[in-house]
Amino acid sequence: MKHVHTIVAGGGFALALATAMGSQISPVKADSDIASNSQLKGKYAGINSGACLVALSGFNQNDQPIDPTTSFSNVFSADVVFTFDGHGRGNANFTTYTELRPPGNASFVPLQSLSTAEGNFTYSVGPKHTVTVTLTDLTHKIFTGISAGTTAVIDHIALDGHLGTNGLTLVKTDGAVEIVTPSAGSPRQRICERSFVLLSDRERF
Repeated sequence: MKHVHTIVAGGGFALALATAMGSQISPVKADSDIASNSQLKGKYAGINSGACLVALSGFNQNDQPIDPTTSFSNVFSADVVFTFDGHGRGNANFTTYTELRPPGNASFVPLQSLSTAEGNFTYSVGPKHTVTVTLTDLTHKIFTGISAGTTAVIDHIALDGHLGTNGLTLVKTDGAVEIVTPSAGSPRQRICERSFVLLSDRERF
């Protein structure tokens, strides 16, 4: 009887092991379900592009300029470096930020300006490698154009994206109004579309 019990116990162990192996989650899927800010750490460099609708009169409930004659659009591009600390905070540097106000903007004269910008942010890494980044008080130092020598501060920019093996992408999708406060002049409202493509600058072997 002792010998028979040993065989049954061994068979039960084998069955339990086979069941566990059959239900095991693959490492790739398990990794995609992890939500940890430590997954995103270090410097990521790349490009930012976008466009804005600026309304000096503000926007109505339909996100339309209250007075279209005091509104204009612009497009921009920038070289950027985001540094993530692995704990949900970081710093963003826009090393070259070029803004263009094209012709056809009501009574506003077309222009081009060059600036740098810097700001802090918080971030969160979610399941399936989703990422949210919130920039606050992004400060531009303007070097050319009619606003040369001044600064402008953007209050809040919310971005969503995905983290990959070698980098991440971010876009602004909320359609929220941004408040831009120049060092000379009154605050103005604008709604922008933004996209970022960032690559990790860690060394590879």
